[in-house]
Amino acid sequence: MRLVEDAGIAEGAAPEPKDIFAIGKGEKPGPRAAAVEAFRRMGEAAGDALASAVTLVDGVVAIGGGLAGAAELFLPALVAEMNGAFETPSGPIPRLEVRAFNLEDPAERAAFVKGSAREVVIPGSARRVAYDPLKRIGIGLSRLGTSRATALGAYAFALASLDARR
Repeated sequence: MRLVEDAGIAEGAAPEPKDIFAIGKGEKPGPRAAAVEAFRRMGEAAGDALASAVTLVDGVVAIGGGLAGAAELFLPALVAEMNGAFETPSGPIPRLEVRAFNLEDPAERAAFVKGSAREVVIPGSARRVAYDPLKRIGIGLSRLGTSRATALGAYAFALASLDARR
């Protein structure tokens, strides 16, 4: 664990994630910079994994469970990693076709909702339609809690299964 190495803590004495968060927030004594760095690195790792996952789905990413409580320490790094680029001999290329937005940040949420809509003329006609070319995915926090979210998912699955029997 990098926090253990950075702070010189004996491996068996490593604090629990909840304590690392409290250290990172300055609410408990300890190596604050190392705690913040541990969450930033975790955000990068999660962003890397989610960048691969969102290439397969079209939807919003919801982070829940106990991890969501520490979002302020890792979510910016997670979104930055998803919006990062791969370095190639020809120059950088975006890692995703879509832009990830941190829906917990008011300015990013507003940009996500606004998009970049404009009117375009339909070729061969005088009609105009709204078009938004900004491909985007929102990253937010679940506020239901793990048990409630699981129960709602099971309920929705059961309803879909009953509908399929008709």
